[in-house]
Amino acid sequence: MVSRRFRFVTLDAAGHRCPAGPAPYLDYRGATEGERRALPGVSADAWLAKSVESAGLDYAIEAVVPAHLGEVRARTQARGDKVSAAVKARLAAEINYWDARAVQLAARRSAATSRASTPSGPAPVPTSPQSTRSSEELSQDGPHSPTSSLLHAPESATSGSAYT
Repeated sequence: MVSRRFRFVTLDAAGHRCPAGPAPYLDYRGATEGERRALPGVSADAWLAKSVESAGLDYAIEAVVPAHLGEVRARTQARGDKVSAAVKARLAAEINYWDARAVQLAARRSAATSRASTPSGPAPVPTSPQSTRSSEELSQDGPHSPTSSLLHAPESATSGSAYT
């Protein structure tokens, strides 16, 4: 995860650093001509000649970044816990559904087997479309048609009861 936060740091002549907030420059204004004349040597002070940027980065590494990391970690952990709970709930629901479905299918299977073991009558004999064709249609195909050898079954196979 990448998180970015831009913060300003204030630094005083004693070397004290503190966070200045996200946009302290909004409250600043340029120095007037009179203010510039009153403070002629301020920009030449030794503490401003040092690496001010380095002091700000050091403070960010020591104080600002760990606090931000704690915030991000708490949000991310909460989001991960929420997702984990949702996944577990969905998984439990799916397991319950498929367990119930397996019980239903087992009940159907056992009911079907008990019905199959006690037949209520003879099973119907399937008839193919070729055996139901009339003799006129068979004679129209002719003796050399591809279906004629399949359609001309002996009399005993096509007539009478299948149970005799």
